[in-house]
Amino acid sequence: MKIADKFVVPMSYSHFGYTFLEDMGGGNLHLGCDLNWGKPYDDDGKQVNATASGEVVYSKQSTSSRGWGNLIIIKHQLEDGKVIYTRYAHLKERWIAEGQEVDYDQGIGTCGNTGTTYPHLHWDAFIEKYVKDGNSLTSYPKSW
Repeated sequence: MKIADKFVVPMSYSHFGYTFLEDMGGGNLHLGCDLNWGKPYDDDGKQVNATASGEVVYSKQSTSSRGWGNLIIIKHQLEDGKVIYTRYAHLKERWIAEGQEVDYDQGIGTCGNTGTTYPHLHWDAFIEKYVKDGNSLTSYPKSW
């Protein structure tokens, strides 16, 4: 697997929806950030890129009750051996398959509203552990 030595934000944006660990109501904390242009449907079909080089470990329609919709998770190997996963949710289209290697800033799909009400990209990163089906984390990211 390629070493992830460059990282980028996966989509141009002008507005954040929910941000990392923001309270979404009822004690539910948002585990990432929502990227969009702040106007409904302006983001529909906009290209989403890989944050860094890595291997696709999940690319399918999620069955999660969290409403991820079309979901991609990419595993990134750092130079020091540590691993980071990035998650891209609510995609309209997925252009990559599980097991495929991707390059830094490569197009991986398009922004959509699967599993949510309006088009935006839910994007997050977490360390080491995740449930294989992409539905929940095995360790909660309390401090980064």
